[in-house]
Amino acid sequence: MSYKKDRNLKDWSGTFSPPNQDGKLRVPFREVGNRYSLEEVQAVVEAMQTDILTQGPYLKKFQEEFAEYIGTKYAFGVSSCTAALEIATQLIGIKPGDEVIVPAITFISTVIPILRQGARPVFADIDPFTYNITAETIKEKITSRTKAIYVVHLAGLPADMDPIMDLAQKYNLTVLEDCAHAPGATYKGKKVGSIGKYGCFSFHTVKNMTTLGEGGMLTTNDDESAKDIPPLRWVGMKPFENQKRYWIPFIYDIVKVRGCIPFNFCMGEIQAAVGRVQLKKLDKMNERRRELAHRLSEGLKDMEEFTVPKEPEYAKHVYHLYPLLFNGEKFGATREDFMDMVYKDYGIKTVPHYLPVYLFSMFREMGYKPGECPGAEKIYSKLTNPPFNLLVSDEDIDYMIDSFKEAVKRLKRGERAKVD
Repeated sequence: MSYKKDRNLKDWSGTFSPPNQDGKLRVPFREVGNRYSLEEVQAVVEAMQTDILTQGPYLKKFQEEFAEYIGTKYAFGVSSCTAALEIATQLIGIKPGDEVIVPAITFISTVIPILRQGARPVFADIDPFTYNITAETIKEKITSRTKAIYVVHLAGLPADMDPIMDLAQKYNLTVLEDCAHAPGATYKGKKVGSIGKYGCFSFHTVKNMTTLGEGGMLTTNDDESAKDIPPLRWVGMKPFENQKRYWIPFIYDIVKVRGCIPFNFCMGEIQAAVGRVQLKKLDKMNERRRELAHRLSEGLKDMEEFTVPKEPEYAKHVYHLYPLLFNGEKFGATREDFMDMVYKDYGIKTVPHYLPVYLFSMFREMGYKPGECPGAEKIYSKLTNPPFNLLVSDEDIDYMIDSFKEAVKRLKRGERAKVD
């Protein structure tokens, strides 16, 4: 092999990970997304010099530009995708006793707002081809208590939305799109986040576009929701009606919205300024992710030991993650054997996103049990994600391809990682 010299980089993911055998990671799994350029720095400096640093002109422009990009009437900047999900859950009117169908494999933020409203998440199995929920897996979970469907476009691949929307219309269910992984992804030419009633986006530091570590956006075409989102986003603040003087009875009122107690989920001006710059770059950044993904898939496509991500004709994948299945059962090797070897012997840290949500302790304590979604559990047993972001180079991809192939050869011979 001929690759760049070891970079002697430590891997950061909240705590330092143990090193591989030579104390180095050639390709770390970094919890970072995009590097900012001087354009973002200039936007920050300009925003810092304004009189107001929250809910001002930068946020207004960012919201307008994002709505135009996605193809919705409205977009509202918030502090995170979780915040967008919380507000949307309140707008849908989720109450105790309601059920909301969610995919078995997703990040926990998709589910937490449902629990906070006292409702029950019902986990639907995922398609073995796309790893997304489908109309078929949703339909078998619908009951008289079902109120909504939360669709996640996992890893950046849009779910097959038309059959889901038809099903939702038939049963009078609200569809929310969790687009945390998929800004810029398209379904039959439509941007995700413009198909369901609500779209929720993440600008967390690892995402395809970012706003200084945290941030999110809530999109909708619904006029009534657009009136209620601002007070839900900011502590229920509204002007008093029929106010005789601006300070009597007080300069503002605090109200419940649709019977809900609001949050404080505002996005700051500096984040919005950075978001405007990132939005302009998003398509280009997504194309680079697609190039890297296609290079990796091309290198592994003829190996039956791996299942590479698929891209159906109806979708444009933006590859927030690169979910890779390891198929070692024929020669007695597990996913753990593969991950152990490439980490310890080749300096490549892979990560098995995501555990089926109902297997976490919190849900086991609530009565959920293994076996709820057998397809998701089978996929998870094989699932790993190589390092994948815009800091990964073509050379890194080539190194991973060769290393994965060598690791498979060794595993087939019965070898295991050199170091415990």
